[in-house]
Amino acid sequence: MIKEQLAQAKFALAQEEVALCERVFDRLCASKQIVLEMRQKELSNKIIWAFRHGVKDEEDLTKLLT
Repeated sequence: MIKEQLAQAKFALAQEEVALCERVFDRLCASKQIVLEMRQKELSNKIIWAFRHGVKDEEDLTKLLT
């Protein structure tokens, strides 16, 4: 989901940054039991927005969106 949202936003991240965002996305989807595609898109957009605005630490990013 993260890669698709990045492509739509026309925003590029390094592979390790994408992997970090994907781990946070997967962790939050599992813990919050997010299964609806619309909610997953919302979450991925929030992760990307926070990352682009300086929240680069995986734990901080997870806590912010919990």
